[in-house]
Amino acid sequence: MSHTSAYKHKIKEVNRLVNIAAKLGYRVRTQDKPTVHHFSRNFVSAEVAIMIPGWRYEIAIKKDGTILYDHWGSQANTFQKLGELVQTYNKELIANSIPYNEIENYYHKEEKNGDVKMVLEYA
Repeated sequence: MSHTSAYKHKIKEVNRLVNIAAKLGYRVRTQDKPTVHHFSRNFVSAEVAIMIPGWRYEIAIKKDGTILYDHWGSQANTFQKLGELVQTYNKELIANSIPYNEIENYYHKEEKNGDVKMVLEYA
C-alpha cells in the first residue's frame, strides 16, 4: 500500500527552496540523487530530500520540481509545515521578481483562511 502523495505546486528554483529549508532549520540532503524512503518499501529517487521537523519521512523534490511526500505516522499538527515551506518559497520568489522601479508600494495581507495575498500598488 502506497502512502506517497504529490504536492500540486512545482518548485522551479530548487536551490532557493534548499536555502529556505536550511534557514528554517530543516535537514536537507542534496548529495547526488538521494533516495527517499517512504512508508513500507516505497523508495523515491530525488534531486533533494528535506526532513520537516515532526515528520516521519523526508519529502522528495524531483528533477521536474514535483514534491512527493508521505505524512503517514508523523506527529499531529505538522502537515502545515509543508505548506509553510512552499509559501515562504513563493513569497521570496515573487519578492525577487517584482520590478520595484514600477511599484509604489507592496505588502502581504493574510486572509481569514490563512492564505497570504500579495498586494502591489502601481504609481
